Amino acid sequence: MKKKFKRLWISAIGWTLVIGFVNNLIIRPFANIELVEWNGLITALAVLIGISGARDYFLKNALDKIPENRSGKGWQRLWIPMVGWALWGGFFINCALAPYIDLQVSDWTQLISALTVMLGISGARDIGLRRIGKNEAAADLAKAIDEDAKDKKAEKEES
Repeated sequence: MKKKFKRLWISAIGWTLVIGFVNNLIIRPFANIELVEWNGLITALAVLIGISGARDYFLKNALDKIPENRSGKGWQRLWIPMVGWALWGGFFINCALAPYIDLQVSDWTQLISALTVMLGISGARDIGLRRIGKNEAAADLAKAIDEDAKDKKAEKEES
């Protein structure tokens, strides 16, 4: 039981950040009150995505061993796209609703900062993991070609 909940706190923090972004970007324009302090929210998002992305990058050969990536545990990583959808909600309210309805718009600086964190850090992580995957594929191909050449050489020597 202890091992099952060992890294659940990472996802719990992520889901709590989702609540903060939903409060600031979706609920705030209608309630007209500041619900969660932006700087702490964006900093926490950057730290959480940055560190979990670095962990994924350095554990590239063991990604299936990370508890959040195992089969049936996808909900633990779902918080990342949910933050993205909350950001979309903020942009939608600012661009599509606020010009026509009397709503308080979200601070553009905070929206853009959060979007930069989401796209910058997760994009760098994805590029790094893909690059590693290509390097591993190239190494596997070279190894297969080398083994094939050795097999052909051994067959030639036998005959």
